[in-house]
Amino acid sequence: MEINRSKAIERIARILLGEDVQTLSKVHQPKAEKSAASDRVTLSVHADGLQDVVAKVNQTPDVRTARVQELREAIRSGAYHVDSAAIAEKMLAEGRIAPPGRD
Repeated sequence: MEINRSKAIERIARILLGEDVQTLSKVHQPKAEKSAASDRVTLSVHADGLQDVVAKVNQTPDVRTARVQELREAIRSGAYHVDSAAIAEKMLAEGRIAPPGRD
């Protein structure tokens, strides 16, 4: 199983900050314009928390090797069974596929 880090970070930030991450990142990006004396960047109080979350996500492995090995063994032994009806129901509930007759 592979985890998309940027989407995971966006979700975590939205939950923790209660803000739109895209808007937040636009606000905090330094501008390309030149200033006469010095540049100044002001970060919100949420920036430290977001940096902590990003650091923790980056420390998390992309692949859960123990779970992958467990699934491989279950498939090899024939103990892994997929409930296709349950998968289809969940896909319908999440709107990933259209119900029959609604193409």
